[in-house]
Amino acid sequence: KMDAQRLQELREQNKLIAKAIKEIIEEAGTTEEKIYWTKKLSNFEACGDVRTKGNGNSYVYNCREKFCCVCQEKEKNKRFLKLYNEAFNISREKLESGYAETFLTLNYNYNSKEFENLSLAEQIKFFKRLLNKFKKKAEKLGSIGTITKIEFPFLYNVEKFQIHAHIWLCIKEENIFQLQEIWKKITNQAGNLHIGSNNKEENAETSLYYRCGNKKRNGNISVKKICNYLAKH
Repeated sequence: KMDAQRLQELREQNKLIAKAIKEIIEEAGTTEEKIYWTKKLSNFEACGDVRTKGNGNSYVYNCREKFCCVCQEKEKNKRFLKLYNEAFNISREKLESGYAETFLTLNYNYNSKEFENLSLAEQIKFFKRLLNKFKKKAEKLGSIGTITKIEFPFLYNVEKFQIHAHIWLCIKEENIFQLQEIWKKITNQAGNLHIGSNNKEENAETSLYYRCGNKKRNGNISVKKICNYLAKH
């Protein structure tokens, strides 16, 4: 459950978003656009209202708009719980010895010829195809599951998007270090794969991988931090 302070912070952010939407409505070039954003704003501002069902029970209305900070926080929390309570339990309780989990980062050269004249949506679609090929290859090496998050931050210095993916992968330990070569072949040497993380600022360092058979996870690994990271938008 979200604490009161966090809820108030998100509601303050929503006020700024509502102000921006009102400006969009004022500057709308067409009637259709004005109607569209007016409906969005009405639904958005109703978020958090206490309503009554037909049986007399009350409930809190959620607008579910993508720009609503409160609703998106709730959805993120749902994803977190699903990852923490379901996905990670597979390796905690069910995996046979000889398997390991690792945190991978897979990137692709934004200067490659394949990306020339492609929109961001087309680049992401192309990148997803490469990821699917990678996952199928990993399955042949004993992978029993992955959790994937694709990101595409904009690099202002080069004015390009840096599309990359973070993958939490469970695979036979003996095959982990074959993954780098597989990704390079799939991307025709235009991609790199990093195993583990050394982001000490977030206290989420992983020593390349750890064995699933361990009763206690690697001391440098914070499962909750990883789940929270993967659950973000």
